[in-house]
Amino acid sequence: MKKLIYFLSFALLVVSCSNPGSKQNKVADTVQNTAADSSKAQPVEKRGFDIRNIPISKKDLGVFPYFSAPKKTVYINGGGKKKDFDQTYVPINGILTPVEGPSFSAYIQAADGEEWQQFYVDKSYEDMIVNLGGVKIAEEVVAKKEVDRVGDDKLKSGDEGSFDYWSNIPIKTYLIKRSDSDIVYIQLQTTSTSGAIQIAEKGSFHQTISLIKADEIKQQLDLQGKAVLYINFDTDKSSIKPEGEAAVEEINKVLSADMSLKIAINGHTDNTGNEERNLILSKERAAAVRSALIKKGIAAERLISNGYGSKKPLVANTTEENKAKNRRVELIKIKDMA
Repeated sequence: MKKLIYFLSFALLVVSCSNPGSKQNKVADTVQNTAADSSKAQPVEKRGFDIRNIPISKKDLGVFPYFSAPKKTVYINGGGKKKDFDQTYVPINGILTPVEGPSFSAYIQAADGEEWQQFYVDKSYEDMIVNLGGVKIAEEVVAKKEVDRVGDDKLKSGDEGSFDYWSNIPIKTYLIKRSDSDIVYIQLQTTSTSGAIQIAEKGSFHQTISLIKADEIKQQLDLQGKAVLYINFDTDKSSIKPEGEAAVEEINKVLSADMSLKIAINGHTDNTGNEERNLILSKERAAAVRSALIKKGIAAERLISNGYGSKKPLVANTTEENKAKNRRVELIKIKDMA
């Protein structure tokens, strides 16, 4: 019996030694295959996404928002929500980045009598985007700290087509680059039962509010004790844009023509975002206007500044047009203040 055991052990040893590289070869093959597979579909952001490296598409996209729901599915609640100009947050290199321009958002569900097919919906959008010259730049779960940094209000949580950032459901992000300044971002989040899509086109804001000239500012101050101005600032900042500097110059003309005039400069915002942040931002913007006037030679003691955030809207913040009216700077004659 011992001889038999010894013989079998020896035979097994001989067989294993006769193919010394078998295990190593298997491991090497596995690593090589894994590396080969991983190189097939690496999303752009893993290599460090850079918009300059994205090719320009010459394909005709048609009319915004460009994409209908796939066959056998529908955009619910009236076909989604489209806005002429909005701020949409897109994850770029892991950072939720604001994109300003036309926007569209919608929830996607199976049409009546049809079955929801997640893979079919995902592939329908991806094939269409790729055929139009687009690329996928990310497929990831946005970090919770990023969601907290931006805030629910700016991410439009609960609004039509909003994403679920809290359930570890990845968001696919694509873009179609039509020029260096004309870029369409498409975000898609799907589950086993439904989906949501957000489309944002980077575009320039077309101002519909005209600049109030010095004589009109003076007239409003004389008749009403206050004047309402729309001064353009950089998004979520207190830095005045070049076109905003033109409005500041009109204020300077009024103050320079009447050396006895003293004014309060009050900043106001709409209700988008965090209320505390809006209050701080309105104060900073009013202070920026005051500082700009002082640099132009207006005595500091003739100017005071304050901010009220979204607490004193001119109109209800129910539409983008109304929100634009509420984002303002008011000049108030100090002698007329209560």
